[in-house]
Amino acid sequence: MTRFDYLPHRGHAGVAIRRLGLVIDNRIRGPLAALIATLILVALLAGASIVRLHSAQDAYIAASGRLANDASALAQVREIRAGALDGTRLIEHAAQLRATNVRSADELVWIGNRLPAHVWLRSLRKENDGYVLEGTALHVTDVGAAILALHDRTHPTVPQLVSLRNDPGASPARVNYRLRVPTLP
Repeated sequence: MTRFDYLPHRGHAGVAIRRLGLVIDNRIRGPLAALIATLILVALLAGASIVRLHSAQDAYIAASGRLANDASALAQVREIRAGALDGTRLIEHAAQLRATNVRSADELVWIGNRLPAHVWLRSLRKENDGYVLEGTALHVTDVGAAILALHDRTHPTVPQLVSLRNDPGASPARVNYRLRVPTLP
């Protein structure tokens, strides 16, 4: 009768190593097993680290692509913001011009309403902090009346007569004048 032994013997692993032609002393079998286990563990950890490094590299590439897209979007936002700031500055400047023009129009109306009936304007121009009026009048007294009419009691400065001369070619006789009227505060 043939018997089969299904239980492994203690010396069974040693038999496989003996078949390879290696003889391992019992004193180094424990440290050798620990070394082999350590090498297997290091190989597993190195493999896991390599997988994690590849995953990190893929994440870096994806983030770099998003950052490039974000950089172009940020540049567009900066351009829009600069355009909005320019628009705001333009609106403020237009409001200042509008206020200045309204004030200038009020001053011109004020001047036009105060000129006497026999004093006519040929030109009116803005210079520095006032207006220069050039025109004709029937008499010198009409020019004096215009100076008095343009004098505002609340305004500290007085209109100045710059020039006055007779117009010999005019019929009836007239005088040409030039007045300087300061702007109103």
